[in-house]
Amino acid sequence: MPTPARHNPKAAATAALERGCDALLGLQEDPDRLLCAVAHAREGAERSLAAFAPGDPAAATVVNGFAGTLLLCLLADPSCSPELPGRALARLAGVGLASPAAAGREALRCPSLLALEPARATETVLRVLLACGGPRTVSLWAAGPTGQLAEIGCAGPMRPRAAAARLVRKLIAGANVPARREAVGVAVRRAGLPAAALVAIPRDGGVRLTRALLEDAAGTLAAILERETLLARNASSERALVQASERRLTRLGFDLHDGPLQELVLLGEDLALFREQLDVVLEGRRGKDLLGGRLDDLDARLLSVERGLRRISTSVHAGVMVSRRFTDSFADMLTPFCTRTGIEPEVELKGDLDAISQSQRMALLSVFGEALNNIREHSGATSVTISIVSDESGVRARVLDNGHGFDVEEELLRAARRGHMGLAGVYERVRLLGGHCRIESRAGGPSEIAIALPRWQVPAAERSAASA
Repeated sequence: MPTPARHNPKAAATAALERGCDALLGLQEDPDRLLCAVAHAREGAERSLAAFAPGDPAAATVVNGFAGTLLLCLLADPSCSPELPGRALARLAGVGLASPAAAGREALRCPSLLALEPARATETVLRVLLACGGPRTVSLWAAGPTGQLAEIGCAGPMRPRAAAARLVRKLIAGANVPARREAVGVAVRRAGLPAAALVAIPRDGGVRLTRALLEDAAGTLAAILERETLLARNASSERALVQASERRLTRLGFDLHDGPLQELVLLGEDLALFREQLDVVLEGRRGKDLLGGRLDDLDARLLSVERGLRRISTSVHAGVMVSRRFTDSFADMLTPFCTRTGIEPEVELKGDLDAISQSQRMALLSVFGEALNNIREHSGATSVTISIVSDESGVRARVLDNGHGFDVEEELLRAARRGHMGLAGVYERVRLLGGHCRIESRAGGPSEIAIALPRWQVPAAERSAASA
């Protein structure tokens, strides 16, 4: 016998979601963006509802979660109309789903908020607070290393900066400042200590609501600021490691040029002198042509060794390539392959490839270099496809060729026995950057190398310098 509707919170929540979606889809402003946000929020709500039993009263909370996810989707999109979030919340409240304050508090708890880039996440939090109906204006402040206050972000109309700064100083100093009609503030704590402060001017009669919303937002902002600090610290460490590696590689390149390569030049001159002396000694004797052929073989071997060392000397300067636009460095690497093989790869580049980190650039260029070298020397391929995509989830790259293929495990073991890195080096480079690598091939082909690296953006200043 089915459970009566009044005792079935799950059915009631499902019906409420239907009412809410119908009400939202009646809005005519920016229908495509609204439709996308509604579909995303509804999908998440239906997944949550599937986990509840019919009589579980907690199923009613899914409705607020739907409203919060919808609000976050709209506010996190910088191209969204400023009026659309407020009108969407009014529609939901009008059909009895969730109040703007309930939707805002749910949005502040959404895990996807922390997945945004820190500056964008901070801006979205402030926009959520305004959409909730409590604050009329809100700003986030922090003290720098010298103690000087700086406004990190703000939302809403103009407000008295001097008064806000005085309130922020008290909050960061640890003072307990009561909420007032003129201004409400809360400290944003990290490791138990005040590190920043949220200050808002409440709407008429909205002091208590504003205080509650700011307290909810303070925990979220603390996590965002902590993540931003970790990203900056990791970026600084990464830059130091890259610079140290570049110095060692540059030194190695000069050592090769000034040492072994010069010795090879001298050896070539000695071999030419020996050929002249041998011609004099063997003039008119048998075996002269045979020995001359052998000297030609030694000349060719010597030239091959010299070219190999020069190629290594050039490749160890790959760190210099990362200071240029990625597309330029990639084209420079691809040109010799096209010249030697006559193959013009089909290339697909998507996203902001100049936004990826230096370590990721070096890894990508190294992986592509190894893949193209294997294709040129061993595959017998006539067609090569290369794709690189950079988006919110990270960097994905792929090299596919129609060559005769190989046994991946056997090749890895063979390379290990010979002491060569090869494909094993590809795996290791990607692993050290927290990514994943997949190499697939079989007899008769095709062969594919696919890698995925986590999202990691270059600081804006470095990106500007690289573009310049």
